[in-house]
Amino acid sequence: RRVRIFTRVPDRPGGLAELLNLVARAGANLLSLEHVREAVALHVRETGVELTLETRGPAHTKEVLAALEGAGYEIDLE
Repeated sequence: RRVRIFTRVPDRPGGLAELLNLVARAGANLLSLEHVREAVALHVRETGVELTLETRGPAHTKEVLAALEGAGYEIDLE
């Protein structure tokens, strides 16, 4: 029921809010969020984020990941 993902968001006002809005619309519960800027290849205009989400199970996790990827986010599972 818990999934940990890493993705990149635009480093501009509202960039993180857009990602979190997608997570909320997909019905996942955000347990934690961490900005990751060290030891990760990032463009100067982006920031890395690690999200720990709670889902209803494997099928729901796939739905959440598909929604994020459909919106253009590259997802790395951790």
